[in-house]
Amino acid sequence: MITSIELKNWKTHRDSTLDFSKGTNILIGQMGAGKSSVMDGISFALFGTFPSLTHKKLKVGRVITSRPKRMDEASVKLEFTVGGDVYTVKRTFTGDGEAKASFEKNGAYVQSQPQRVTEEITKVLKVDYDLFSKAIYSEQNGLDYFLSLSSGDRKKQMDRLLGLDKFAAAYENAGSLANKIKDLVEGSQEAVEAFDMDKAAKQITALTKEMKDAQKELAEMDRDLKKLKEEEKSADAGLKELKELNARKITLTKEVAELASKRKFLQVEIKKMQARDLGDRKEAERKMKEVSKRLSDSRELEKKATDAEREAQKRAAKHESDASNAKKDIDEKEKLAKRLKDMDRKALEKRLEEHTAALQEAQKSMAASQSSKKENEKWVSALKKHISKCPVCERDLTQEMIDKLLKSKDAEIREAEKSIAELESKSTRIAADIEKARKEINEASLVSSKIDSFGEADSRLKVASDALAKAQKEHEKAKSERDSAVDASAKLAEELAQIKSNMELIDKLEEYVKQERDIGSDIEKKERSLDGIKVTDKDIETSQGKSTVIKTSISGLAARIDAGDKLVRDREKQIDEKKEEVERIEKLQKDVERKKSAADNLAKFRNAVEEAQVQMRSRLISAINDTMQDIWPELYPYGDYTGIMLDATADDYVLKVRTVIDGTENWESVEAIASGGERSIGCLAMRVAFALVLVPNLKWLILDEPTHNIDREGLEKFVQVFNEKLPKIVDQVFIITHDEMLKQVSTAKIYLLNRNKEEAGATEVREL
Repeated sequence: MITSIELKNWKTHRDSTLDFSKGTNILIGQMGAGKSSVMDGISFALFGTFPSLTHKKLKVGRVITSRPKRMDEASVKLEFTVGGDVYTVKRTFTGDGEAKASFEKNGAYVQSQPQRVTEEITKVLKVDYDLFSKAIYSEQNGLDYFLSLSSGDRKKQMDRLLGLDKFAAAYENAGSLANKIKDLVEGSQEAVEAFDMDKAAKQITALTKEMKDAQKELAEMDRDLKKLKEEEKSADAGLKELKELNARKITLTKEVAELASKRKFLQVEIKKMQARDLGDRKEAERKMKEVSKRLSDSRELEKKATDAEREAQKRAAKHESDASNAKKDIDEKEKLAKRLKDMDRKALEKRLEEHTAALQEAQKSMAASQSSKKENEKWVSALKKHISKCPVCERDLTQEMIDKLLKSKDAEIREAEKSIAELESKSTRIAADIEKARKEINEASLVSSKIDSFGEADSRLKVASDALAKAQKEHEKAKSERDSAVDASAKLAEELAQIKSNMELIDKLEEYVKQERDIGSDIEKKERSLDGIKVTDKDIETSQGKSTVIKTSISGLAARIDAGDKLVRDREKQIDEKKEEVERIEKLQKDVERKKSAADNLAKFRNAVEEAQVQMRSRLISAINDTMQDIWPELYPYGDYTGIMLDATADDYVLKVRTVIDGTENWESVEAIASGGERSIGCLAMRVAFALVLVPNLKWLILDEPTHNIDREGLEKFVQVFNEKLPKIVDQVFIITHDEMLKQVSTAKIYLLNRNKEEAGATEVREL
């Protein structure tokens, strides 16, 4: 029994779980709600495929949920029981084609490789996908599928369902193969008869004799070649020794000539150096020490003179800097004195006094104007209060007088404001002039202070100039003394260098004398070695000629051996070709006999296949009819049709029902006399019989839209069948339908499936 299924991202199912029960399980929903997807999921979980995949109407990647969002992978998990054991299978796959699977028995691992999982499930159920899809799984609207076919197509489809199509295919293939074998035998028989076996045997004997004679001659030539190669080895060794001695002789002769040339060069150089009278080495060493001491003393004097010159130069530079600074101060003092004269400080102070007095006068005038403005503003304020008497003279005031006084006072206020503004502007200008005058006076004071700061620049200039003249004389004297010391050191250094050069020549002379003596000794040794080498060019030529003669003989003999080898190989090849030809003809003859026997066996096999097909059809149809007859009273409880059978003719399968007319039994075609509902119940009986006969161990049945063409009266009968009858015959039935009337099957477990197709929504599963 299938107990449950979980679907994740499977077509329209995002995450659906359905639990099933024994008996009838009904999935109700409108088109596209995801009902058939559940049954496809059951098939996929068990066998890794389902009808749309098998028929290539759909690719596995399209099964993964893609709306409103494409998901990466989908999975199906199925739980079922067989013989008291609980099995769980789960399959997962991605859009890239990567597939995973797992199979467990009572919670323990069984297999995880997808193909192996399918094989294990097939063993457990004793059903493969082909049989499952034929006997158990009725595709959508397929309950009365066979009745809608023509007789020829129905014959083929029914044979395929019963597995009899394989017999027909075997019968046809055996006939085709027998004809092909006959065609092959005819060509092979002609080739066998055309071949002369005796002639081929004589040719093999003659070729074998030629090959053995050639092999014997080759063995003799191999012995001669081995002997010649030993002679060649000895001759080559003697020639090599002579060439090595001659090469040694040439090398020694060349080395003696090179040494003699070098010795002659050394002798000439020795005579040249001896002619220069270089003197004694000890005397040269004594003189070198003396000159080195004098040079050291001279360089000490040179250093002191250089230091004295630098000190004198520093003093002169300092006095020169002092004189320059004093001269700059004098020039700056003169510029400042001229600038101070141009400033005229007394005039600046007088102008400051005048500006200060003018500012004070303006400030007094502005204060008077401000006082007048305030007084008039008081008058205006009092007059605006509608007083009747003059506040000064106590005279009575008319309105005309008040208006006149207001006008007069307003004019005086405006005049005062104008005067105040002009005085404020004038005061600002005068204040600016005062500030400017003060800055100019301060600047004149600063210039005067700077003039005083230069002090006695004239006297400083005279003192610095006198000191500079004295320092310059001292520098000239020190420089002259340094130059004298440098000249003396240079002469002594030149003398010391000459002494060192003479000493190097003395050492070189001694080395040349030693080399000349060693080379003379080496020449004597090499000349003695040359006297011991007695090889001549004629000796080498004679040895070379002997080696050449041997090599020529070897080359000729090798050529003969190659020709002999080629002859042997050719004969071996010809013998092998003849033997292969004989073997091929012998095999061909045996093959002809074998094929003749096979053709005879195929004829017998065709007869056996044909007989087996007839017997198998008869047994299957008999078993199916017996089963249908047993279950017919349960599925069809009325008395008009007392039996049902599937009649197998030569060209068709016809579903018939039994009727009784005037006491006589008749078998008539369901298509001819039955209503739509009756036809569907008849087809249901046939499908149930197929399941029970072909898969007796499972007793499962999957029906997709089995009521699509049944009227209301037929539906009522179907409800009764699914509710009461079918669960007694089949252990577990799955019905997929859009017909709400099947909700009346009270004994069934019913699921309602729904989804919002306009919004590409996921399938929603609800148990009723």
